Amino acid sequence: MKEKLMTVLLMLAAIGTYGQGYVDQKAMADVFQLQGMGKAPEPVQWHLYTFPKSAKTAKARLVALQHHIDSLPGTMGTNRLGVVELSNRATKGYFAQKTQLAVPNVFPDDFRAYSPYPAYWREAESLPKIFVIDKYTQTFGAYEGGNLVRWGLVSSGKDATETPGGRFAFGWKQETRNSSEAPEGETWQLRWVYNFFPQRGIHVHQYSLPVAQAVSHGCVRMSETEAKWNYSWADKGTPVLVINGNPYGLASHWDLSGDGAFSKVILPFDPMGVPDGTKSVAMY
Repeated sequence: MKEKLMTVLLMLAAIGTYGQGYVDQKAMADVFQLQGMGKAPEPVQWHLYTFPKSAKTAKARLVALQHHIDSLPGTMGTNRLGVVELSNRATKGYFAQKTQLAVPNVFPDDFRAYSPYPAYWREAESLPKIFVIDKYTQTFGAYEGGNLVRWGLVSSGKDATETPGGRFAFGWKQETRNSSEAPEGETWQLRWVYNFFPQRGIHVHQYSLPVAQAVSHGCVRMSETEAKWNYSWADKGTPVLVINGNPYGLASHWDLSGDGAFSKVILPFDPMGVPDGTKSVAMY
């Protein structure tokens, strides 16, 4: 009995520390698709939302939050809660673990307005395209001529099989591929696969996507919508930068302090000066 109780307590502790849910890729598809329509909009300003003390159950907290975000100006309609989930790296089932949430002051339709990546990256303006994977925040940003065209969440390699850092380039691609890491008797099907490190077999691809953890065997997971978009957008030879190291614990891309949220993404001053990752796995 004591052993069973201890197991339950350990499971609950693990949920509280690491469990933030998985991206509902079908439900979030509409949110992710609202990007890349011309020049990126100005970034939104944020405020910190604190759950009212009267909302004592998870359901009551969710109702209170929904009422709050529905009262704010802007559009996004039924996708507002999805924006809050993605911005706080927790599905609504885990909001009960949060004391505060970052909430935008206004809800524009373009998902790039909620991005931790700058709308314009001057140091990359000479590059037709560049794809950035930031392991510390577990996010990606895609730029054309220095202009942000897409961003989203990723799940890169866990600490034991960390995605190598450095500068790479997209090479071959394949719509569907079975993972070589699957245990005997199992099939792990990867979709919209785009390789960027053939010597190590490292790709970006679609797969189940935890909202705040690095859990893969070295590849970089994306949502179905984002992986399919990148499959069509990136060219062979498009630079891929893998920057920074894995986070300690759960990933987040906003620093919640003071009265708002501040980006944790730090882009390199010289994108093409990042060490060649195919020759050395040194981190940037």
